[in-house]
Amino acid sequence: MPEEIVYTINEFEQEVIVLNTVTILRLFKLSSDATLLYLFYIKNAKTQKTNTVYSTDNFCVRGLGWGKTKFNKAKRILIDNNFIEPIAKRDESGRIIKHYIKIHYLKNNNNFYPGVSKTTSGYQTTNAVNKKLNAINKETEIFTNVNISSDVGEILDYYNKSVDKIRYILKENNINLKKMIPTRHKSVYSKCTVSLPLDKLKAKALPLHEIIKEYLDSEPKETLFKAIDNHTEIFISNALGKNEYFYIVVWKSLGQFIYSGLKNNTGYKSLLDLNKLKRGYKNNLSVVDKIRSDFKPVTKIWDESKILDKNRNTYYGFITKELRGGDVIKSDIEDILDFNAKDAVLPLYGYFEKLERAICSLLFNRKSFGIDLGVITRLMLIWNVEQKRWRKIANKLRE
Repeated sequence: MPEEIVYTINEFEQEVIVLNTVTILRLFKLSSDATLLYLFYIKNAKTQKTNTVYSTDNFCVRGLGWGKTKFNKAKRILIDNNFIEPIAKRDESGRIIKHYIKIHYLKNNNNFYPGVSKTTSGYQTTNAVNKKLNAINKETEIFTNVNISSDVGEILDYYNKSVDKIRYILKENNINLKKMIPTRHKSVYSKCTVSLPLDKLKAKALPLHEIIKEYLDSEPKETLFKAIDNHTEIFISNALGKNEYFYIVVWKSLGQFIYSGLKNNTGYKSLLDLNKLKRGYKNNLSVVDKIRSDFKPVTKIWDESKILDKNRNTYYGFITKELRGGDVIKSDIEDILDFNAKDAVLPLYGYFEKLERAICSLLFNRKSFGIDLGVITRLMLIWNVEQKRWRKIANKLRE
């Protein structure tokens, strides 16, 4: 099996910098700032005598006399085009304690480039190395225009570490659950098959980096880290037969885990509060809290971690101003309960949307005006039946 080379720079190599002409040409073609930053990293490599250097962003910014925006742009170009690779060092608990930068294409006395593999029979010949580099250059050129931030790579790394932890625990306890273990992704360019629960026929394969970038447009990476940790905790607990959680869903890929949360409020969003997933949790809830726990409206897009969104003035995705319209909501409730009294299903999707808005209104105004438990309980009984019938249409309309 090929292994990755991380070498120590010797005394002679501290005195000289040897770079492949193709590397320099590609760098200048991409960005003069990226070229200078790459040389700055190499300078640090010479000082630290290794091709995997400890070089913080703030240190680079001060050393080059740049602003953060200029530095981030140059660093992103180097990462996107495989000239450098962020490496995260973790402690035994998996917490990141230090960030390193691994420099690719830095030549040493053995005509060898870190980031290219060596064989068990020794170093590859120069021709073999050149062929390998050409293959890497062609591969990275495909992604030249893809904007990959370091956060994307850090999220993938964090997820893969969680999969490694699961595998280790299962191995230590002689538990064979190979078909159920989440997938360990090789790259942010890996494609993940994603779909919504009731739309399996419309499943599609999306590059993992696109899904992660869409997530980062609206959420911080720390929120996803928390969900990954909770998913790992529940998986291990269930595998060990602890019977601590009622949640048993296993998310096989990071892509589906994120996609389902973004599009359907499941996935990572269903794993943000570990306590709510424990057995017996609902037994200790009040009637209203139990309703709030069960109620997952589908006609609007909303964030489970931010049900009341003060920036958008929404509650479960409904405009809060609409929820305060007492007479309108009261009329909607009467219509809905009238249909139910006649033992009839809701005739139109619009009535189902009114139903969800009415429940939201009762919950939203409960502290100001109290709540009629009889009414909201009847509405929830109707909702539990009707949401199964209208969910698919709701998903299509939300797209």
